[in-house]
Amino acid sequence: MIYKTIIGISQALKEEFKENCVVFNEEEQELKSSCFLIVPTKYEQKQKLGNRYELLQSFEIRYIPLNAKEYTLECANVMPKLFATLEYITIDGDLTRGTNMSAQIQDGMLHFFVDFNLFVLKVEERFNMETMQSGVLLKEGE
Repeated sequence: MIYKTIIGISQALKEEFKENCVVFNEEEQELKSSCFLIVPTKYEQKQKLGNRYELLQSFEIRYIPLNAKEYTLECANVMPKLFATLEYITIDGDLTRGTNMSAQIQDGMLHFFVDFNLFVLKVEERFNMETMQSGVLLKEGE
């Protein structure tokens, strides 16, 4: 699920910032323009009721400006746009709200923090006992 959330964040950033910025999921990229780096910082799973779970996902989105001399102004212009852009993102076709948003400019870049919390149902696999005797395991209904 964390990968799907990263995709949702990436799509929202690309829609808002278009070609002006590149979105990276890995830190080992060479900068040719200002860019965003999506870093998952925390992932927690809490069982709620039966097979219903709450997934708590925290992210840091780093905005790395290309112009190191005027990074404060550039970061200050991007900051309010991130609050609006990441308030709602699409994850697996559903709108999901970003919460606990905060931002700070430090080390020549913007650090934006946001949580995306979801409820999911876990589906248990059931095995056909007749098929198990032959050594092949199939999900029920296959």
